[in-house]
Amino acid sequence: MNQRLFVENWEIMNSANENRKLKIGNTEYKTELKGHKGTYTNHVYSNANDEVILKKGEAYNFSIFFSAAIDDEPINGFDYKIIEQERNDFLYTVKNNLVLESSSNVLNQLFYFSKIRAADEYF
Repeated sequence: MNQRLFVENWEIMNSANENRKLKIGNTEYKTELKGHKGTYTNHVYSNANDEVILKKGEAYNFSIFFSAAIDDEPINGFDYKIIEQERNDFLYTVKNNLVLESSSNVLNQLFYFSKIRAADEYF
């Protein structure tokens, strides 16, 4: 939660009755731009294998990372499991602090979402 990072976790499931061979285009994209506070870097990459063989009913998971950095901040080497746990810890904290208890479940849920949105914008 303290990185300039967005992560998508993908799962590909083989629902066919036979093995499937997948080739994954592991695109990597990186740009740098000189800016007011230093060098801004934008980096998109994946931790997917180039080729995967899935047996019947088997699944394959990989992540796509969208990172940004200023100067020497990290742009790669992130771990999806750690990032997911940090996000879950954050959501647990937000859910259990400053709780609105009204007669409307919809209003209570919207208040919870607004706390997440405000915290995401702030950090």
